[in-house]
Amino acid sequence: SLYLHHSTLLAVRGVTKLGDTIPLYGLSWSSRAPDVAAFGSTGYLRAVSHGRVDVTATSGSLSTTRSIQVAGTLHNRPVTSSEVWSLAGSPHVVDSVLIVGGDPVATLTVEPGVSVFFRDGAELNVGAVGEGRVIADGDAAAIRFEHEDVLAEPGAWSGIQFSGPSESVLANVTVRGCGAPASGLWPYAACVATRTTDGRASPSLLLRDVTVSAAVGFGLVVEPRSRLVSGSTRLSVDGVDGYPGIFPAAELARFPYGGTFTGATSPYLLLFGDTISDDVEWKNPGLPWLLAGDLVVYGASDPVLTMSPGLHVLFDYPANIVVGHEGPGTLLMGDVGRARIVLADGYFSGGWGWGGIHLGPQASASSMANVEMAGCGIGFRQGCVTVTGGGTSEPSLHMQDVHIEGAFAYGVSVTGGGRFAPGSSNLSVEGAGLAPLRVSLGAVSGIPSGSYTGNATDAVVAHWDWDDLLEGNHLWVDHGVPYVLDGGLAIEHDSHPVLTLDAGVSLLFGPGGGLFVGRLGPGTLRAIGTAVDPVVFGSSLQAPAPGVWTGISIEALAGASTLLEHVAVEYAGVPWRTPEPGAAVVFHVDLGAAFRSSTVRWSMACGVFRGGGGPWSTDFTDSVHGNAFVGNGGPDQCDG
Repeated sequence: SLYLHHSTLLAVRGVTKLGDTIPLYGLSWSSRAPDVAAFGSTGYLRAVSHGRVDVTATSGSLSTTRSIQVAGTLHNRPVTSSEVWSLAGSPHVVDSVLIVGGDPVATLTVEPGVSVFFRDGAELNVGAVGEGRVIADGDAAAIRFEHEDVLAEPGAWSGIQFSGPSESVLANVTVRGCGAPASGLWPYAACVATRTTDGRASPSLLLRDVTVSAAVGFGLVVEPRSRLVSGSTRLSVDGVDGYPGIFPAAELARFPYGGTFTGATSPYLLLFGDTISDDVEWKNPGLPWLLAGDLVVYGASDPVLTMSPGLHVLFDYPANIVVGHEGPGTLLMGDVGRARIVLADGYFSGGWGWGGIHLGPQASASSMANVEMAGCGIGFRQGCVTVTGGGTSEPSLHMQDVHIEGAFAYGVSVTGGGRFAPGSSNLSVEGAGLAPLRVSLGAVSGIPSGSYTGNATDAVVAHWDWDDLLEGNHLWVDHGVPYVLDGGLAIEHDSHPVLTLDAGVSLLFGPGGGLFVGRLGPGTLRAIGTAVDPVVFGSSLQAPAPGVWTGISIEALAGASTLLEHVAVEYAGVPWRTPEPGAAVVFHVDLGAAFRSSTVRWSMACGVFRGGGGPWSTDFTDSVHGNAFVGNGGPDQCDG
């Protein structure tokens, strides 16, 4: 048999009845149906239409006739104008690299039910030269693209490659056995691929009910700037020796969900880092995603990235998800009570970790629910989750049922006006390389309930931030770990902030740090512990000495309701204002018995200092106030 357009050189041998070979002289060939197959001047028989033809070889008085079927179609010349590969001409055979492209655009239409066979190393290259497109709509009957030899090894032919500005369609199509290294026109081993070429518009591809199987390399490659068409659905990749696919992250909006991905030796769907400027729902396709590069979410329309329950995303070093840094953007992640989202260190990172989830100053109200993160927090942001405001912006993040493990620095960092949204709860951080939380002073009161132990330093770092000083009313509660004040604490603002410290709270200050109430503006401190759970003010050093930090200073603009009751003040007393002596607790305003049932331990100098002259209404050493002074370097009470 012959394929249409195929040329072949026939051979004949003369033999006697006894099987002896006899020479043939003056051999000639003829075709009884030259409209089906005809001999050329070089002696080759070329198939020119489908059908059956009798060909005769004649040598002198000897002749023989054979019947040859012309079925199927061989394609070995570029498709430079539109043509149809018909069912009647099936199977269609691609002999080598077949270019589809012309001016104007060359459209190759593959009819339903057609089989397209490829020989070793062959490929269909669409739009690399000129403009080309393929319409293979097999909705009425499936279309097959596969090797000519059903026993060929996977990767025996290259695949289908798209480039240029046109839109192609693959619907109800099976692509099998491909993935051989492509021609120099294409850098990937992939069964189906779209290519972006500098200086040219990018291709787009509609995929509907497409199955790629027995492949090598990638099942599907969509390069950055090339696009899938909306309505793409049900891509399946089975048995690929490599990855099922790689896509730009922006194509999550058009990803052909609904299919299956099985049998890959590298069972991940790869994502190029990309910018998302429209609403996208990122779904669970049934296997993990692997993000290589930053996924950035922002745009004039405030795009929303929705990460659906059950997602499993691996991050290559040093990938991040960044929302609302360069413009408005929103992140909605997970749902309480549904399948957990898992975000973890990627396959290629080699244990170097990944960045994290970062909300910037222009992020709209966002949420994380039922999420597990691991191996994150590398990079300058220093947090697995960061919420960073700026100026008057206060981006907020609602966190519920979130667990972070193995952060390289902090588990969560909320600074510069960022906020935990009201109602956040059940956040847990363990194994952090620095501390579980770093939170600017104005955001501390919103810290979710949860667990913050098992880290290098079990503490909440309460961060002094000029963009986020205390305003309004704040309640700091005991989260089972101390607060470490990395830059001191000032309760002073025109809004007259009131800071209430709940029983069991510990505030630890670094060297030279201190707590100031009502110094440059009105403010009130209410630290009210119990005999069993006092509020503790102390040093953040592992082995502190008296006078490591300055102490608590109640200044002239302190509110009348300021109260220190059942508190312990330790290792303070370094002088900070001459000529006053150092003291653990300093009063520059007479508020009565504002220090009671409390203890001063290991002050460098005085226990309590009453400044600004007198007379004073309260003697804090009077037993009626129940204060204790232990191991201090100076008098229990000093005046000046």
